Amino acid sequence: MILAIVGIPVVFSLGFALGAYMRGAAYENQDWQVLRWNPDILGYRPLILGSYIYPDDNVVMSLEMDNETFPEDGLQYTQDDCE
Repeated sequence: MILAIVGIPVVFSLGFALGAYMRGAAYENQDWQVLRWNPDILGYRPLILGSYIYPDDNVVMSLEMDNETFPEDGLQYTQDDCE
């Protein structure tokens, strides 16, 4: 009985901590890029490391997707993808 009272919360806590760590590691290991709007080319350009970002800058974070795994007829972006 005491083993269940102590063991279940310990196993739950370890699983939660491991899951949170793995989720964070997967997010941080992606190839993120920061893009800033460039009015000269009417498009976003990657920022160079060491660049300053100012409050009036239009900035976007992007992640390149591997489109080799997409179906031949394309992949439809829907509202369900946002949730």
